[in-house]
Amino acid sequence: MILNQLRNQLLLWAGSEHFTVRVNDELLRLPRRLYRQIGVDLGMRRGIYFEVPVMAGLRRILRPGDCVFDAGCSYGIITCLISRMVQPGGAVHAFEANPDVLTWTRHIVSHNLPSQSVHFVSSCLADHSEGATDFYAVPDKSSVASTRNKDILHFHPDSQRVSVPLLSLDDYCARSGAIPRCIKLDVEGSEYLVLKGARRLLETHRPALLIETHGLEIDGIGGSVAELCRLLRDARYHLQYPISGQQVTDEDYVRKHASQIGYLLAT
Repeated sequence: MILNQLRNQLLLWAGSEHFTVRVNDELLRLPRRLYRQIGVDLGMRRGIYFEVPVMAGLRRILRPGDCVFDAGCSYGIITCLISRMVQPGGAVHAFEANPDVLTWTRHIVSHNLPSQSVHFVSSCLADHSEGATDFYAVPDKSSVASTRNKDILHFHPDSQRVSVPLLSLDDYCARSGAIPRCIKLDVEGSEYLVLKGARRLLETHRPALLIETHGLEIDGIGGSVAELCRLLRDARYHLQYPISGQQVTDEDYVRKHASQIGYLLAT
C-alpha cells in the first residue's frame, strides 16, 4: 500500500506543471521545469532551509506593513517569503538584472502571492542611472552567479553578455515615491556601487540593510569590502552578523570576508 501511495505521488508530480515545496516553513508552488535551476528536487519537498543568514536577518527586522526592496531577487523565492512576512499592508519591490530570470520570477510570484503585491524592476542597480552596462547572465542552476564582473567567464564560459539599463536606488525612490524600511541586497559584487547610488536614501530615511558581500567579485566591479564598510560607518550605521546579532568591527569583517562571501546586517 505504501508503495502504491508513493507511485501515485510520483505520477501526480510528474504530470503536474508545478510542485509544492516547504521552504523555510512556508509552502511554495514552483514550476516543475525549474527545479534543477533553483536547486530543488523531489527529495526536498518535505522541507528545505534556504538562505539561512538572510532569513535570520529579515526575521530580526521585518514587520507587517513594511516596504522592502529585494535588490537581486533572482527567481523570487526570497521575494515570496518577504512578501508573506510583511503582510498585511506591506509591499515588495523586486530588482533583477537578468531578464530571463525575471520572467520566471514573475511566474513564481504570480503562483504564490496575491496579484499586485510585488513591483518588478528590470534594471542593473548601480551608483547612477545613466546608460547601460554589460551583464553576464549565467544559464541554468548557476544563474544566481550572474554578475557585471566579466571574470565570471573563466568559471562559466557559456555566460551570455547582455546590455542592461543602469538604475540608482536614489533615482528609483524619487521616481516611484517608494521608501523602503529594509533593503535586502544580493547583487553578486555590485553591492558597493548600489549603496553609493543610495546615499540620499540611507542618510534621509535610514532603512535597515541586509547585505550579502562578495569579496572577490566586488573588486572587479567597483569598490571593496573595506570601502563598503566605511560607507556604512560614514552613514552612521551599526554593523552586525544577521544570525547572531553580534556587533562586528570593520576590521574583523574585512579580514574574514575580503575574499569570500559574507553577510552583514546594518541598522
